Amino acid sequence: MNKLTDSLIKEAFSQIGVNERFFPIFESFAKQTYEEIQHDQPDEKDTPYEESNAAWCLQHSCEYIKSFVREIEKGHGENWADAYARNSFDKNIKDFTTYNTWISIQDPEEKERELEVHANSLSKDPVFKEVYKKMVVELFENSEENARIYTEAYHRCINNGESESFAKAYTYALVFLEYNYHICDIYAHAYEKAIMNGMDEPEATHFANFCIDAADHGLFAMAHDFSKKYKKDWQQELYLKLVFSDIEEKEKRQLSDKEKESIQINLFK
Repeated sequence: MNKLTDSLIKEAFSQIGVNERFFPIFESFAKQTYEEIQHDQPDEKDTPYEESNAAWCLQHSCEYIKSFVREIEKGHGENWADAYARNSFDKNIKDFTTYNTWISIQDPEEKERELEVHANSLSKDPVFKEVYKKMVVELFENSEENARIYTEAYHRCINNGESESFAKAYTYALVFLEYNYHICDIYAHAYEKAIMNGMDEPEATHFANFCIDAADHGLFAMAHDFSKKYKKDWQQELYLKLVFSDIEEKEKRQLSDKEKESIQINLFK
């Protein structure tokens, strides 16, 4: 029978180019893994070494320690590095690897610190780090890719002269709500206008959602419902602008002042 021996463990470790100080962790993991697999599926007497539990265990342990060391080199502690290395054996669910590692940390301060280290290893951009950490905690799909999309769109808004509230609303609609660019623009303008006029974030979000629902179902059709709920001048002025813009885009022309006046008189009747 091909048993896992100390000499096999040392030989395998010597071939992977990992600092000697990590050998005790490698050895412990290898022996624990071997005991578990031998208990569940012991080798047959005539099993060749290449197909043995010992060979599989050493390959598995080499992958584990490489992943462990990578996390340590990023600045993580051993609890995170161990959990991440164990969780990363399933290559198909990177988001789950990060989430399961984060959730396994018991101490709240350590949990927060480790997630910051992880985010920082991907990008130093504070916008990216903030949204990426939110996505990890909420187990948002493709969190790294979507956080980069969010960050790029946020900076594009700011570079184009938009306000922070506009940029945050636009990128939220783009990434979290998955709207197209046109709807994102409506959402962001409505949210920004609401914040500027004293609405708090939940109220502004509700107002912005109403505006994009109206854009989706028909601005004229929703005008009566809008006017019953939102009666302030700035709210109705914003809605009128949405109506004007919608007509001009569909008809590929500019509305005259007379046409705008007629629409304004009749829209909220």
